[in-house]
Amino acid sequence: MSKRIALVGGGTGGHVTPIVALSRYIREKHPNTELLWIGEETSMEQRFAEQNTLPFRSISSYRIPSMHSFHKMIPALFRMVRGFFEARTILKQFKPDSLFSK
Repeated sequence: MSKRIALVGGGTGGHVTPIVALSRYIREKHPNTELLWIGEETSMEQRFAEQNTLPFRSISSYRIPSMHSFHKMIPALFRMVRGFFEARTILKQFKPDSLFSK
């Protein structure tokens, strides 16, 4: 039975290189391992996943606005909550043995 690993990360982009390097290593050493990259739609993560032929599932996310932008806080909170439930659904469906987060 093959192992399943979910790969996640987000933010400034510093997570992309480690995830790509790890996925290449795993594919080389353990070719039967199923990988799934979870990230924001139309993001850097999605582009790198496609370039490296990694399965990709997207979730809603939103950068936390500054306290000076209180009117943006409410939509941000809704998107974060929605993203939480989307991620939970993806993880329940994929059932990873491990999760790598950078």
